[in-house]
Amino acid sequence: MPRLQRFRHMGLMSMLAMMAVVSALRSSDVGTDGPMYARLLRHPGSCRRYGFETGYCLVNNAMHWLGSYTVLLVLENMLLYCAIGLFIYRYIEERWWGFSCLMVFGTRMFFMAMNVSRQYIAVALCMFAFMLYVRKRKTLALAVVLLAVTFHITSIVMLLIPLVEWWIRHARRFGLQSTMLIAVAFMMQFLDYGGIISWVAGFIPKYRHYQHDSLMGNEGTSVFWVLYTLAVSAAYIIYVWRKRRMAGCSEPEREISRSDTSSLLAGALIYVVMTDAFAGVGTLSRMAVFFTMFFVWLLAALLSTLGKRMQLAVELAVLAASLFMCYRQVYVRGNFGVLPYKMFFG
Repeated sequence: MPRLQRFRHMGLMSMLAMMAVVSALRSSDVGTDGPMYARLLRHPGSCRRYGFETGYCLVNNAMHWLGSYTVLLVLENMLLYCAIGLFIYRYIEERWWGFSCLMVFGTRMFFMAMNVSRQYIAVALCMFAFMLYVRKRKTLALAVVLLAVTFHITSIVMLLIPLVEWWIRHARRFGLQSTMLIAVAFMMQFLDYGGIISWVAGFIPKYRHYQHDSLMGNEGTSVFWVLYTLAVSAAYIIYVWRKRRMAGCSEPEREISRSDTSSLLAGALIYVVMTDAFAGVGTLSRMAVFFTMFFVWLLAALLSTLGKRMQLAVELAVLAASLFMCYRQVYVRGNFGVLPYKMFFG
Protein backbone atom coordinates (compact mmCIF):
# COMPACT_ATOMS: atom_id res chain seq x y z
CA MET A 1 0.00 0.00 0.00
CA PRO A 2 1.49 3.41 -1.01
CA ARG A 3 2.51 5.74 1.81
CA LEU A 4 -0.18 8.35 1.02
CA GLN A 5 -2.87 5.69 1.04
CA ARG A 6 -1.63 4.33 4.38
CA PHE A 7 -1.66 7.87 5.77
CA ARG A 8 -5.26 8.39 4.66
CA HIS A 9 -6.36 5.07 6.17
CA MET A 10 -4.65 5.89 9.46
CA GLY A 11 -6.09 9.40 9.40
CA LEU A 12 -9.62 8.11 8.88
CA MET A 13 -9.35 5.59 11.70
CA SER A 14 -7.67 8.08 14.05
CA MET A 15 -10.22 10.86 13.54
CA LEU A 16 -13.20 8.56 14.00
CA ALA A 17 -11.57 6.88 17.02
CA MET A 18 -11.04 10.27 18.67
CA MET A 19 -14.68 11.22 18.11
CA ALA A 20 -15.84 7.88 19.51
CA VAL A 21 -13.64 8.15 22.62
CA VAL A 22 -14.71 11.73 23.40
CA SER A 23 -18.36 10.83 22.97
CA ALA A 24 -18.20 7.51 24.82
CA LEU A 25 -16.38 8.81 27.90
CA ARG A 26 -18.68 11.77 28.49
CA SER A 27 -20.50 12.36 31.75
CA SER A 28 -24.21 11.66 31.98
CA ASP A 29 -24.66 15.44 32.40
CA VAL A 30 -23.45 16.05 28.82
CA GLY A 31 -26.28 16.35 26.30
CA THR A 32 -29.76 17.69 26.87
CA ASP A 33 -31.20 14.17 27.17
CA GLY A 34 -28.18 12.66 28.93
CA PRO A 35 -29.55 12.89 32.50
CA MET A 36 -32.82 11.27 31.38
CA TYR A 37 -31.02 8.29 29.81
CA ALA A 38 -28.91 7.89 32.96
CA ARG A 39 -32.07 7.84 35.10
CA LEU A 40 -33.63 5.24 32.84
CA LEU A 41 -30.58 3.03 33.32
CA ARG A 42 -30.98 3.26 37.09
CA HIS A 43 -34.75 2.70 36.91
CA PRO A 44 -35.31 0.47 33.87
CA GLY A 45 -38.99 0.00 34.67
CA SER A 46 -39.57 3.62 33.65
CA CYS A 47 -38.49 3.00 30.06
CA ARG A 48 -41.83 1.74 28.82
CA ARG A 49 -43.70 4.37 30.82
CA TYR A 50 -41.78 7.03 28.89
CA GLY A 51 -43.10 5.39 25.73
CA PHE A 52 -39.67 4.40 24.43
CA GLU A 53 -39.36 1.67 21.85
CA THR A 54 -38.95 -1.98 22.86
CA GLY A 55 -35.45 -2.47 21.45
CA TYR A 56 -33.97 0.38 23.44
CA CYS A 57 -35.77 -0.71 26.60
CA LEU A 58 -34.35 -4.24 26.28
CA VAL A 59 -30.82 -2.85 25.87
CA ASN A 60 -31.41 -0.45 28.75
CA ASN A 61 -32.54 -3.33 30.98
CA ALA A 62 -29.46 -5.39 30.04
CA MET A 63 -27.15 -2.45 30.76
CA HIS A 64 -28.89 -1.92 34.11
CA TRP A 65 -27.41 -5.18 35.41
CA LEU A 66 -23.92 -3.97 34.47
CA GLY A 67 -24.63 -0.83 36.49
CA SER A 68 -22.68 1.52 34.22
CA TYR A 69 -24.02 4.20 31.91
CA THR A 70 -20.55 4.44 30.37
CA VAL A 71 -20.71 0.85 29.11
CA LEU A 72 -23.86 1.74 27.18
CA LEU A 73 -22.16 4.84 25.71
CA VAL A 74 -19.08 2.85 24.69
CA LEU A 75 -21.15 0.25 22.86
CA GLU A 76 -23.35 2.90 21.26
CA ASN A 77 -20.39 4.91 19.96
CA MET A 78 -18.53 1.85 18.71
CA LEU A 79 -21.60 1.02 16.65
CA LEU A 80 -22.09 4.57 15.36
CA TYR A 81 -18.51 5.37 14.38
CA CYS A 82 -17.92 1.95 12.85
CA ALA A 83 -20.98 2.62 10.67
CA ILE A 84 -19.75 6.11 9.74
CA GLY A 85 -16.24 4.84 9.01
CA LEU A 86 -17.47 1.98 6.83
CA PHE A 87 -19.81 4.34 4.96
CA ILE A 88 -16.94 6.76 4.24
CA TYR A 89 -14.58 3.93 3.28
CA ARG A 90 -17.03 2.34 0.83
CA TYR A 91 -18.69 5.31 -0.84
CA ILE A 92 -16.50 8.40 -0.56
CA GLU A 93 -13.41 8.90 -2.67
CA GLU A 94 -10.24 8.40 -0.64
CA ARG A 95 -8.90 11.93 -1.09
CA TRP A 96 -12.04 13.33 0.60
CA TRP A 97 -11.89 11.17 3.74
CA GLY A 98 -10.43 13.95 5.87
CA PHE A 99 -12.99 16.42 4.55
CA SER A 100 -15.77 13.96 5.34
CA CYS A 101 -14.61 13.51 8.93
CA LEU A 102 -14.54 17.27 9.43
CA MET A 103 -18.06 17.46 8.02
CA VAL A 104 -19.22 15.11 10.79
CA PHE A 105 -18.48 18.16 12.96
CA GLY A 106 -19.69 20.70 10.41
CA THR A 107 -23.09 19.05 10.06
CA ARG A 108 -23.27 18.91 13.89
CA MET A 109 -23.68 15.14 13.73
CA PHE A 110 -20.99 14.62 16.37
CA PHE A 111 -22.75 16.95 18.83
CA MET A 112 -26.28 15.77 18.10
CA ALA A 113 -25.23 12.17 18.73
CA MET A 114 -24.25 13.15 22.29
CA ASN A 115 -27.77 14.46 22.83
CA VAL A 116 -30.26 12.14 21.11
CA SER A 117 -28.21 8.98 21.57
CA ARG A 118 -31.19 6.61 21.21
CA GLN A 119 -31.87 7.96 17.74
CA TYR A 120 -28.24 7.62 16.72
CA ILE A 121 -28.23 3.93 17.59
CA ALA A 122 -31.00 3.72 15.00
CA VAL A 123 -28.99 5.89 12.58
CA ALA A 124 -26.04 3.50 12.83
CA LEU A 125 -28.25 0.48 12.20
CA CYS A 126 -29.82 2.23 9.21
CA MET A 127 -26.40 2.93 7.69
CA PHE A 128 -25.56 -0.76 7.96
CA ALA A 129 -28.95 -1.55 6.42
CA PHE A 130 -28.18 0.75 3.50
CA MET A 131 -24.85 -0.98 2.87
CA LEU A 132 -26.67 -4.32 2.78
CA TYR A 133 -29.27 -2.86 0.42
CA VAL A 134 -26.62 -1.67 -2.04
CA ARG A 135 -25.11 -5.17 -1.99
CA LYS A 136 -28.53 -6.58 -2.99
CA ARG A 137 -29.16 -8.12 0.44
CA LYS A 138 -32.54 -6.44 0.50
CA THR A 139 -34.36 -8.81 2.85
CA LEU A 140 -31.61 -8.55 5.44
CA ALA A 141 -31.49 -4.78 4.94
CA LEU A 142 -35.23 -4.54 5.63
CA ALA A 143 -34.78 -6.64 8.76
CA VAL A 144 -32.07 -4.28 10.05
CA VAL A 145 -34.28 -1.24 9.37
CA LEU A 146 -37.09 -2.88 11.33
CA LEU A 147 -34.60 -3.54 14.13
CA ALA A 148 -33.69 0.16 14.03
CA VAL A 149 -37.40 1.01 14.35
CA THR A 150 -37.39 -0.79 17.72
CA PHE A 151 -34.87 1.82 18.86
CA HIS A 152 -36.44 4.89 17.24
CA ILE A 153 -39.68 4.91 15.30
CA THR A 154 -38.47 7.55 12.82
CA SER A 155 -36.10 4.96 11.31
CA ILE A 156 -39.01 4.06 9.06
CA VAL A 157 -38.02 7.00 6.82
CA MET A 158 -35.17 4.85 5.45
CA LEU A 159 -37.78 2.99 3.42
CA LEU A 160 -38.02 6.12 1.25
CA ILE A 161 -34.65 5.33 -0.34
CA PRO A 162 -35.85 2.52 -2.68
CA LEU A 163 -38.78 4.68 -3.79
CA VAL A 164 -36.64 7.74 -4.53
CA GLU A 165 -34.00 5.56 -6.18
CA TRP A 166 -36.61 4.12 -8.52
CA TRP A 167 -37.63 7.67 -9.43
CA ILE A 168 -34.01 8.64 -10.11
CA ARG A 169 -33.40 5.67 -12.36
CA HIS A 170 -36.61 5.96 -14.38
CA ALA A 171 -37.47 9.67 -14.56
CA ARG A 172 -36.76 11.26 -17.92
CA ARG A 173 -36.34 14.75 -16.45
CA PHE A 174 -35.14 13.91 -12.97
CA GLY A 175 -32.91 17.02 -12.68
CA LEU A 176 -35.81 19.38 -13.36
CA GLN A 177 -38.28 17.41 -11.24
CA SER A 178 -35.98 17.16 -8.22
CA THR A 179 -35.13 20.87 -8.49
CA MET A 180 -38.84 21.73 -8.45
CA LEU A 181 -39.35 19.47 -5.43
CA ILE A 182 -36.54 21.22 -3.56
CA ALA A 183 -38.01 24.63 -4.45
CA VAL A 184 -41.38 23.60 -2.97
CA ALA A 185 -39.67 22.21 0.17
CA PHE A 186 -37.68 25.43 0.53
CA MET A 187 -40.85 27.53 0.44
CA MET A 188 -42.49 25.33 3.09
CA GLN A 189 -40.16 26.72 5.77
CA PHE A 190 -41.96 30.06 5.50
CA LEU A 191 -45.25 28.44 6.56
CA ASP A 192 -45.79 28.48 10.31
CA TYR A 193 -47.08 24.92 10.58
CA GLY A 194 -45.53 24.19 13.99
CA GLY A 195 -48.90 24.83 15.59
CA ILE A 196 -50.57 22.30 13.30
CA ILE A 197 -48.00 19.63 14.20
CA SER A 198 -48.47 20.40 17.91
CA TRP A 199 -52.22 19.99 17.51
CA VAL A 200 -51.78 16.62 15.77
CA ALA A 201 -49.29 15.50 18.45
CA GLY A 202 -51.99 16.03 21.07
CA PHE A 203 -53.90 13.04 19.67
CA ILE A 204 -50.90 10.68 19.91
CA PRO A 205 -50.11 9.69 23.52
CA LYS A 206 -46.45 8.97 22.78
CA TYR A 207 -45.91 12.48 21.39
CA ARG A 208 -48.38 14.46 23.49
CA HIS A 209 -45.55 15.99 25.54
CA TYR A 210 -44.38 17.81 22.38
CA GLN A 211 -47.51 19.99 22.35
CA HIS A 212 -45.87 22.73 24.40
CA ASP A 213 -42.27 21.95 23.40
CA SER A 214 -40.25 24.90 22.08
CA LEU A 215 -38.88 22.57 19.40
CA MET A 216 -42.29 22.68 17.74
CA GLY A 217 -41.91 26.38 17.01
CA ASN A 218 -41.11 27.16 13.39
CA GLU A 219 -38.01 29.35 13.25
CA GLY A 220 -37.38 28.52 9.63
CA THR A 221 -37.82 32.09 8.44
CA SER A 222 -34.74 33.30 10.36
CA VAL A 223 -31.88 34.58 8.23
CA PHE A 224 -29.66 31.77 9.48
CA TRP A 225 -32.00 29.00 8.36
CA VAL A 226 -32.75 30.66 5.03
CA LEU A 227 -29.04 30.90 4.22
CA TYR A 228 -28.36 27.37 5.43
CA THR A 229 -31.18 25.79 3.44
CA LEU A 230 -30.19 27.82 0.38
CA ALA A 231 -26.64 26.48 0.63
CA VAL A 232 -27.79 22.88 1.13
CA SER A 233 -30.20 23.13 -1.80
CA ALA A 234 -27.61 24.77 -4.03
CA ALA A 235 -25.08 21.99 -3.37
CA TYR A 236 -27.53 19.33 -4.52
CA ILE A 237 -28.79 21.23 -7.57
CA ILE A 238 -25.28 22.15 -8.73
CA TYR A 239 -24.13 18.53 -8.43
CA VAL A 240 -27.03 17.08 -10.40
CA TRP A 241 -26.92 19.64 -13.19
CA ARG A 242 -23.13 19.62 -13.39
CA LYS A 243 -23.09 15.84 -13.81
CA ARG A 244 -25.67 16.10 -16.56
CA ARG A 245 -23.73 18.82 -18.30
CA MET A 246 -20.55 16.75 -18.11
CA ALA A 247 -22.44 13.77 -19.54
CA GLY A 248 -23.72 15.93 -22.40
CA CYS A 249 -27.25 14.54 -22.39
CA SER A 250 -30.65 15.23 -20.88
CA GLU A 251 -31.21 11.67 -19.64
CA PRO A 252 -29.85 10.44 -16.30
CA GLU A 253 -26.24 9.69 -17.28
CA ARG A 254 -24.52 6.38 -16.61
CA GLU A 255 -22.91 7.34 -13.33
CA ILE A 256 -26.04 8.73 -11.68
CA SER A 257 -28.08 5.72 -12.82
CA ARG A 258 -25.60 3.23 -11.35
CA SER A 259 -27.15 1.32 -8.46
CA ASP A 260 -24.88 2.59 -5.69
CA THR A 261 -24.74 6.18 -6.95
CA SER A 262 -28.50 6.47 -7.46
CA SER A 263 -29.08 5.06 -3.96
CA LEU A 264 -26.67 7.57 -2.44
CA LEU A 265 -28.20 10.41 -4.43
CA ALA A 266 -31.64 9.34 -3.21
CA GLY A 267 -30.47 9.69 0.40
CA ALA A 268 -28.92 13.08 -0.33
CA LEU A 269 -32.14 14.33 -1.95
CA ILE A 270 -34.20 13.19 1.05
CA TYR A 271 -31.79 15.03 3.36
CA VAL A 272 -32.12 18.26 1.39
CA VAL A 273 -35.92 18.09 1.15
CA MET A 274 -36.35 17.34 4.86
CA THR A 275 -33.85 20.01 5.89
CA ASP A 276 -35.61 22.60 3.74
CA ALA A 277 -39.19 21.69 4.60
CA PHE A 278 -38.65 21.23 8.34
CA ALA A 279 -36.15 24.04 8.93
CA GLY A 280 -36.45 25.30 12.48
CA VAL A 281 -38.97 22.65 13.60
CA GLY A 282 -36.59 20.60 15.70
CA THR A 283 -38.74 17.53 16.28
CA LEU A 284 -39.33 17.07 12.54
CA SER A 285 -35.91 18.16 11.26
CA ARG A 286 -34.35 15.37 13.33
CA MET A 287 -35.62 12.89 10.75
CA ALA A 288 -32.99 14.26 8.37
CA VAL A 289 -30.18 12.92 10.59
CA PHE A 290 -30.67 9.48 9.02
CA PHE A 291 -29.42 10.95 5.75
CA THR A 292 -26.62 13.26 6.95
CA MET A 293 -23.83 11.02 5.65
CA PHE A 294 -25.54 10.89 2.26
CA PHE A 295 -25.24 14.67 2.09
CA VAL A 296 -21.57 14.45 3.09
CA TRP A 297 -21.13 12.02 0.19
CA LEU A 298 -22.85 14.53 -2.10
CA LEU A 299 -20.44 17.31 -1.08
CA ALA A 300 -17.42 15.07 -1.71
CA ALA A 301 -18.85 14.00 -5.07
CA LEU A 302 -19.48 17.64 -5.99
CA LEU A 303 -15.87 18.54 -5.17
CA SER A 304 -14.68 15.73 -7.46
CA THR A 305 -16.44 17.36 -10.43
CA LEU A 306 -14.48 20.62 -10.03
CA GLY A 307 -11.05 21.65 -11.29
CA LYS A 308 -8.13 21.51 -8.86
CA ARG A 309 -8.06 25.23 -8.06
CA MET A 310 -11.82 25.40 -7.66
CA GLN A 311 -11.77 22.25 -5.51
CA LEU A 312 -9.55 23.84 -2.89
CA ALA A 313 -11.51 27.10 -2.83
CA VAL A 314 -14.90 25.37 -2.53
CA GLU A 315 -13.62 22.86 0.04
CA LEU A 316 -12.29 25.64 2.27
CA ALA A 317 -15.48 27.67 1.84
CA VAL A 318 -17.69 24.70 2.74
CA LEU A 319 -15.58 23.82 5.77
CA ALA A 320 -15.44 27.43 6.96
CA ALA A 321 -19.19 27.96 6.59
CA SER A 322 -20.16 24.64 8.19
CA LEU A 323 -17.76 24.99 11.10
CA PHE A 324 -18.98 28.55 11.68
CA MET A 325 -22.55 27.20 11.74
CA CYS A 326 -21.41 24.55 14.20
CA TYR A 327 -19.75 27.20 16.39
CA ARG A 328 -22.91 29.31 16.35
CA GLN A 329 -25.21 26.43 17.22
CA VAL A 330 -23.06 24.61 19.78
CA TYR A 331 -20.87 27.25 21.42
CA VAL A 332 -22.86 30.47 21.08
CA ARG A 333 -26.43 29.21 21.41
CA GLY A 334 -25.62 26.17 23.54
CA ASN A 335 -27.71 23.77 21.48
CA PHE A 336 -27.65 20.05 22.34
CA GLY A 337 -26.43 20.77 25.89
CA VAL A 338 -22.95 19.33 25.27
CA LEU A 339 -21.07 22.25 26.87
CA PRO A 340 -19.46 22.40 29.31
CA TYR A 341 -18.09 18.97 28.39
CA LYS A 342 -17.19 16.66 31.29
CA MET A 343 -15.80 13.13 31.33
CA PHE A 344 -17.54 10.46 33.40
CA PHE A 345 -14.66 10.28 35.89
CA GLY A 346 -14.27 14.07 36.18
